[in-house]
Amino acid sequence: MSARTRRRYRNVPENPRSAVELWQLIVDLRTEWLGHSLSTARADRGAAENAISGLYALLGHAPPEFVWVGSPAAAARLLPESSPMAFDGPQPLENRLATLVAAMRERLDRRIGRNREWFRPIEQDPVAALRSGVPLRRVLSREVHDTLRGVVRGSVAGLIRRTLPERLGLLWWGQHDTHWIAHYDAHRRLAGVDFGSDTAQLELWATLGRSCGWWWPREGVCVIADRPSSVHTEPELRLHCPDGPAVTFRDGEEVHAWHGTRVPAWVIGTPPRTASAPNPTSKSAAAPSSGSAGEPTSSRRA
Repeated sequence: MSARTRRRYRNVPENPRSAVELWQLIVDLRTEWLGHSLSTARADRGAAENAISGLYALLGHAPPEFVWVGSPAAAARLLPESSPMAFDGPQPLENRLATLVAAMRERLDRRIGRNREWFRPIEQDPVAALRSGVPLRRVLSREVHDTLRGVVRGSVAGLIRRTLPERLGLLWWGQHDTHWIAHYDAHRRLAGVDFGSDTAQLELWATLGRSCGWWWPREGVCVIADRPSSVHTEPELRLHCPDGPAVTFRDGEEVHAWHGTRVPAWVIGTPPRTASAPNPTSKSAAAPSSGSAGEPTSSRRA
């Protein structure tokens, strides 16, 4: 690792053997944010409302009216119509918020430094990569950002999204935005990168990742979904529950999943037929399984 890179990542150990310690810190941080992503605790409404009010203030708006609902499905039923986007006039609030966060992330990326080798996979295990001089930003990108994105957006939020209407307007994902929030948090806490004046805005987004579910900002009002009351995953962290909903929300909305594939509710819990009389509408027919039904599952309940 070059002296210039080491100055930027001042916490990178000089002794290659301490790469083990650095890797443990990376795992601990990733586990911390994964816990927020899969949390079934009730939303911290005060923290979420204060953070959203802070984002509205950055756009020059007063705090909105907050409408809390039990699930994203409930939010979809009462969302106000999004204002049409105009090319020669004021943009809707949610569009301006999207521009605000995109600009912040662009500045944060510049402070981290461009990953000019993003197309080249890291062949080594993380500890060996750190010891051999692979830039820390590449290790953090793969082991924090990419891993959390695959689990949280791909295996959890993606399945929930497929149960909802096609058009939801601009929204943010709260606890399911943690892949990019954790990415910058890792560079701040483990690599010592100073984000300057953007630190305050980043902390607002981090607070939302730790405190609530999906949310829809609109002019004068913000609809926020509480976190689910239970989440069931298999060891690979794919949604899976063999005898009930894989995700249950506080208003009773449910998502059923079989080894990471969303399935209709009737598929789960259907008693199997004998081997001599296979059921063409059994679990295996409705959702090809990538593992045995007897695999252990992990459950989180509020």
